[in-house]
Amino acid sequence: SRSPPPRSSPTPMAPRSSNGGEPMEKETWISVPLMEGWPGNNAFCCWGRLMTGTEPFMLLITSAMLVGPVSLFLVGTLPSLVAFRPPQHKTLMQWPVPLPLLGVLASALLAVALLSLLRAAFTEPGIVPRRDPGRGFSGPGAPPSRVEKFVNGVKVHLRWCSTCEIYRPPRSKHCAFCNNCVLRFDHHCPWVSNCVGLRNYRYFACFVIFTFLLTLLVFVTTAVALIILSKDNSALPFLKGSPATAVLVIFTGLMTLPLGNLSAFHCYLVTSNKTTNEDITQPYGGKNPFSLGVVGNFREVMWSTKEPSLLPSSMLVPASARGRGGSTPGAEVCPPIDTEV
Repeated sequence: SRSPPPRSSPTPMAPRSSNGGEPMEKETWISVPLMEGWPGNNAFCCWGRLMTGTEPFMLLITSAMLVGPVSLFLVGTLPSLVAFRPPQHKTLMQWPVPLPLLGVLASALLAVALLSLLRAAFTEPGIVPRRDPGRGFSGPGAPPSRVEKFVNGVKVHLRWCSTCEIYRPPRSKHCAFCNNCVLRFDHHCPWVSNCVGLRNYRYFACFVIFTFLLTLLVFVTTAVALIILSKDNSALPFLKGSPATAVLVIFTGLMTLPLGNLSAFHCYLVTSNKTTNEDITQPYGGKNPFSLGVVGNFREVMWSTKEPSLLPSSMLVPASARGRGGSTPGAEVCPPIDTEV
């Protein structure tokens, strides 16, 4: 489909002067489709329907680290175990669990992990539009650096973002890599080439957990098989015929511990309704105003209806905004000092 032609339209909010003073006189801007003029550092595909971050090469590496070892497990290790005949036996090795069944299970876990990875990578994470009139400042003088709001009896600070020219909603932060304010900001993850926020956190959590389960399955299967073979001194002959299995068991063994720790940490975040950023900074003084109990937190974070994007693919943005932070034309704008990564 062809993109609509550029057209002139007034800005939704008048740009402020470079010193944060009075709004400047409204200008006429040339508006273009979102994917052509977005001022952040994101990349778009599928006519603006999919968005990702700044590290697509890292996403390829993550995918390769998933597919490579599992392919080696399915094509190399499992068939070698099934066909292996110990030197002192005349029959094939008998295993306590049908090995083809483990191959089916590994394939299913790989499919879920890859799907979760791609959805985390290409889902718009919850970006807040720049110069949103509902979150801007229209009073005289420079905007205050923060305003206070009470959520369930707890004081929450809404900070002014000098790049996006808005007061950031509760739980949101400005990402230094993507150069956007993101709702329910968790962190920026280069492994998925995207920010992790309100709209894609559940996919990221599923990716981490299912990747851990997949790694654990491959490691336990290969390690137990080698232990069983070692009882009658058959492990070394097997590894000579399948040397890649040694590499596989070492790699998955090294990855199991960090992935397990990361999975446990995000299970804790889900059940407590916290983000990584909130767990580190402790912005509410020990009481989380957004907690709904363990069951309620799980339902809200992982099972609730996904929030609609505030950046529809049909959205028009100023053509001259790209590369300037969406602020005054010609002005260089740095990320705010409380930017998170």
